[in-house]
Amino acid sequence: NKHYKNKFFTLAIDTRSALSDNFVALSFDKLIKAAIEQKFINKTIFNQAVKFTSNVDLLSSDSIKNLLQLLKDENKFLVLIFDQFEDVFRKKDLFKSFYKFLSDVTDKKPNLIIGFSWKSEFFIPNDDPAYFYWQQAKEQSREFIIGEFGEKEIDGIIKQLEQSIGKLEKEIKNRIKEIGRASC
Repeated sequence: NKHYKNKFFTLAIDTRSALSDNFVALSFDKLIKAAIEQKFINKTIFNQAVKFTSNVDLLSSDSIKNLLQLLKDENKFLVLIFDQFEDVFRKKDLFKSFYKFLSDVTDKKPNLIIGFSWKSEFFIPNDDPAYFYWQQAKEQSREFIIGEFGEKEIDGIIKQLEQSIGKLEKEIKNRIKEIGRASC
């Protein structure tokens, strides 16, 4: 909303396309570049190229430390949400890089918020190698359960879509509403 648009910059990344440990670094880099491009971060103040020490240690480079200090000084927050997160567990050992990033953010408490979105029916068996990381991540997190979409929310999404691409045909609107109700 208008009140928070200058305080929080949010980017959601679909994790179904994650194939390697590099995905977390690429996502974080994309968030920073989008924040600069959309002038949430003033490029004249933060004129360094973003560099990471490694694809695993994302918060330790000088450029990232300077960026995080700038965010703190300006009381701004970057928000990175990993959507469809249950898919990460279907790929061998991919969760470790997400867990490392979450742990570093938890420990350092920068003006950076990491979110994970997954289907509520998702379950990891105790014998899965990612189970330990999943449990540790849950301990470091605050869980929010989002209720089902109602007609009002679905109509709001259709309105946003029409504002960005133009008027939709009634048949398409009805299909979106049908899918929205079925997913709830």
